[in-house]
Amino acid sequence: MAKLLETLIDKSMEHDDSKIQEAFEGEKADNYSKAIKEGIYKQVYDEIKEEAIEEITQQALEKLKKILEKEKIKNLGSLTITGVILAFFVGLVVNETTAFIDFLKNIPNNIGWMISVGVVVLSVIVILLITVFIFIKEALQLISE
Repeated sequence: MAKLLETLIDKSMEHDDSKIQEAFEGEKADNYSKAIKEGIYKQVYDEIKEEAIEEITQQALEKLKKILEKEKIKNLGSLTITGVILAFFVGLVVNETTAFIDFLKNIPNNIGWMISVGVVVLSVIVILLITVFIFIKEALQLISE
């Protein structure tokens, strides 16, 4: 594009070059003509550059918005799956807690009591591990961004 711009400036300055040659002598005229052409070139180049920067910035922002929307959808899916898993284990804990309370009411032997306590403790540990895992995963993602 630079060659095309230089050619256009040279063509547009042909008429002015002859007037400059008449007004000034030799090298002085060439320097003056060259300075005018460079000034025009710089002015046009800067204007085109500013327009290009604005256009490229807009395109980058639109692309970034699309990427962020996809990321939000991905996170929503992840949160949904995590919520279902946590709800399942919380349901197990609630169910076993209820069974444990029923068991304590009837205490027929010590083995049933031990199994109920074991299931409740195991369920609580699983819930805590899942919660800690999710927290660490999200924290690492935030740190990496």
